[in-house]
Amino acid sequence: MSTPSHGGDSHTLWTGDERQKDLPMLKTHKIALDPNNVQATQLAQHCGYARVAYNHALADFKDGLDNNDWRSISALNKRFNTIKYDTFE
Repeated sequence: MSTPSHGGDSHTLWTGDERQKDLPMLKTHKIALDPNNVQATQLAQHCGYARVAYNHALADFKDGLDNNDWRSISALNKRFNTIKYDTFE
């Protein structure tokens, strides 16, 4: 049985035996990464590439908004793919 906390109806306190039956049980796995020097360098490079792509897409999207042009994710991807080799290598 649930008991309202702080006298309100929106938040309830649950005891351990009051699990809702209609929610699926979530299972997780915790995996530790222990890369060697070469792998750590590669991971850092991949993170850097992802950051560059995200920042470029965000700037391009905001530029489109400033010019009253809504750019979809596919349009942003196409625009980035056309300039990435010339600009970022």
